[in-house]
Amino acid sequence: MHLCPYCKTDNVEQLSSMGLRAAGCIVLLFLPYLFLLAWVPFVFPFLFRCRVCGTEWKRDELEEANWRKKEDLSEKQNQLEEELKQWFDTWVADKQHHVYKIVKNRGFLLMLRFEKSHVLPFMIETIDDSDGQTSFKLLQLWEKAFPVYRHQEKDLLTYEREEEPKEVFSDFGKEILNEEERQRLVTNDSLLQYAERTVSIEVFPAAKKESSAGIQKEEDEI
Repeated sequence: MHLCPYCKTDNVEQLSSMGLRAAGCIVLLFLPYLFLLAWVPFVFPFLFRCRVCGTEWKRDELEEANWRKKEDLSEKQNQLEEELKQWFDTWVADKQHHVYKIVKNRGFLLMLRFEKSHVLPFMIETIDDSDGQTSFKLLQLWEKAFPVYRHQEKDLLTYEREEEPKEVFSDFGKEILNEEERQRLVTNDSLLQYAERTVSIEVFPAAKKESSAGIQKEEDEI
């Protein structure tokens, strides 16, 4: 089993490029003196994409997961979940006035940052309550994997050609937001007033990331 080196999940898929490789091969076959190189497109390594965080990797960059490593990751996850129990379904803010909701959903421990027209999903890596303040270290995830709004489920170019979806929230959005919270978002009510605590946030970027994801490291302190 292979793991994503960034978020340590095993939801990794091979990106299909066989069609492009075959097309390149055909082109080379009909070019003078280049037909002997028709095999070249097939020697380039395949890319793999994590369906949770959106990062792309070569096969030799993926992490191998044996039973011991899976057991260690599961133990770490259970310990972190125990530390986060009191935080689930809590709204918090950082110094930059970004507002987050902390949830557990589909086996993931998440902080969701609510922007004006979309929601950025993060995986909680650690929580630290020392020195009288609470600090979270986060990994940014793929918006398409955790779409709160219906329009986040669609590719941008496809969405622009379609009518505005009648249903505002996705199934995932309905799972992590209650009716009152959804109403606040529909009416553009300020979420900052609902934040119960101010916390410190640090986001760790991946070494490789889809350009559309736009991960940047940020450090917010109280």
